[in-house]
Amino acid sequence: ELTATQKATFAMISNGTEEYNLIGTPADDDVVVVDEKTSVLYENGSTLDTWITPVTLDVVDSHFIDHIDGVMGTDGAGIRPETWGTVGQKQRGAGALKELFQPIQDFEIESTFDIISTREVENWRMGIMLFDEFMNNIGMIGLKDNSRNYKRRVPLARVGPYRGGGLSNGYLIGDADRYDNARDTTLFYLRFRREGKTFNVYIGEWRSQRHIRQWTGTYHDVANEYTGRLKYISLYITSYQDRVRPSRLRINSVEVFKLTKATVDQTPYIIYPGDVITFDHSTADILLNGESRKDLKAFGGSFFTLKKGDNALVVSPENTFETKVIYRERYK
Repeated sequence: ELTATQKATFAMISNGTEEYNLIGTPADDDVVVVDEKTSVLYENGSTLDTWITPVTLDVVDSHFIDHIDGVMGTDGAGIRPETWGTVGQKQRGAGALKELFQPIQDFEIESTFDIISTREVENWRMGIMLFDEFMNNIGMIGLKDNSRNYKRRVPLARVGPYRGGGLSNGYLIGDADRYDNARDTTLFYLRFRREGKTFNVYIGEWRSQRHIRQWTGTYHDVANEYTGRLKYISLYITSYQDRVRPSRLRINSVEVFKLTKATVDQTPYIIYPGDVITFDHSTADILLNGESRKDLKAFGGSFFTLKKGDNALVVSPENTFETKVIYRERYK
């Protein structure tokens, strides 16, 4: 398990001989190393006072919400409502809107949602909405519990605005992906990415430092309907009518990245400070921050075994990771 202390284009573990496991690409001396991701916004509640409190439902999923006049605040660990606003026929809660410093074409949004919901009757919805320079809805990503009979989790990701029911409603992840009888405490990682005309969405449920469930979706916007430059994002957390509210509905953090593409004579960073890479040679898996990423594995790498006697393990690049090794002794 390698925890990065600085940026890197690769991570490698070897046994000092010819066996190794590797993700990424070591950069040659004559190759330029570049960032394909540049952070343009990070929020964990500490600068929430720079966000705008929405005065209309235009910046949230108004089809499901009829009041957003609560106050969004922080508990020191993330973003959550301080007050929940007016009770109506639909969802009610709090929201926050942020204008980016400049619009961006290719982007990625990452977030973590933290929920403690112990009663079946609790019904809630939380999400991130994306808008272009003219306030056209590019899409959304979020979670909901829409059942009073189950502790339900429904991952949500949509391209474009809500377009009613049916197969053409824009959801890449939605009601068909729900599961019931969830644990009281659930943690989710969410990612919304657009490059050119292609949208990719990913939601993973985090437990024991890995994603135990994953949902993905891809959409190609051939008609250029949702390719406007990203300019605004909004957050919302709501609860249904006057139902009892969960103990915790929190957006731990949200980050917006501007994407650029490395050229043939450039090598991109794939690892950033705080990232955790796990080479699991027991299950033959590679995790990046809990997400299975065997697609990053180098062709010549292998899930090698420990040898009888002493083993010298080498981590590269040097002075880049804090490393922990977990192994099980052979039965004697």
